[in-house]
Amino acid sequence: MNVDLSGMKRLLKSAVTENMGLKGVAAVIAIGLYLLVMYQEEAERILDVEVLWNLPEPTSGIVLSTELIDKVRLRLRGPRSTVESIRPGELRPLDIDLRDKQEGTYQHYFAEEDFEIPTRTEFVRVTPESVLVKLESLVSRSVPVRVRMFGKLESGTELKGDPIVTPTAVSVIGPSSAMRDITAVETEDIDIDGIGVGEHIQIVPAKWIEGVSIRGGDELRVGLNVRWIPGERILPRLPLTVRGTELSAELRPPEVAVGLKGPQIALEKIEPATIVPVIVIPEEQRHRLGVYLGNVTLEGIPDNITVSSITPNKVKVKLTMAGALKKREP
Repeated sequence: MNVDLSGMKRLLKSAVTENMGLKGVAAVIAIGLYLLVMYQEEAERILDVEVLWNLPEPTSGIVLSTELIDKVRLRLRGPRSTVESIRPGELRPLDIDLRDKQEGTYQHYFAEEDFEIPTRTEFVRVTPESVLVKLESLVSRSVPVRVRMFGKLESGTELKGDPIVTPTAVSVIGPSSAMRDITAVETEDIDIDGIGVGEHIQIVPAKWIEGVSIRGGDELRVGLNVRWIPGERILPRLPLTVRGTELSAELRPPEVAVGLKGPQIALEKIEPATIVPVIVIPEEQRHRLGVYLGNVTLEGIPDNITVSSITPNKVKVKLTMAGALKKREP
């Protein structure tokens, strides 16, 4: 079959070019009707509305003990042109007055009449629909401060007594439910890892307690006194040494026991051979034969060690000529 292409072209050209004005008017009317229908059809929109809470005055002795929201989500319905023209933040905030409320628990509901919504729109839903409000009496009392520490002191040391904290007590203020189990306030953890012997001062705040305020706990002064762990050691059977004479000396007994006190770690390091019990012969006795009682002293005692006992602390000394026959005392 033969197709008359030239005829089809003439037909299409006439359809496009003939009656252009009338066709333009029809197109404008169609577009206008489409826009009119689109902007008049109903649509929904979600908007955030600020919530302002007017709480009881501090002097009332009533305090809020629950967390309140600061915004609700409002769903509106209306003509698309209207709901889309609402600017964020345009809706008036909710102003909720709790100033005259007494102690207790309340469920506050958000209602349609709480909102000033634009004309030609309708309220659909608010989220959340309600919020729990708990008001309690305000309680204040003084509680002691406890020191918290972590870490390990230098080897061989310990705290001398409990830490000293200033002030020893602080004021805690809060709702009655939060205050019920509070018997003390703790400091923030103090690191004592590796600190040495001596007095140490640290300034720390009180540890935060949820729901209450602490007065006087911003700067707590904690004093720590670290000392060597004290110990005692007995060194038995230390041989005596005589000094100050060339005469022969016979000692009874020839040995003594020595008691030492000081840091335990230092006592453990002492070698018994380094501690020397000594009897020093007085100058007036150095060349005189005979028997007398000599006082025992010690040599080789470290600086941080003290002598607690020498047993016996006096020893019978018999001076004889060098090489002379020594007779046993009866």
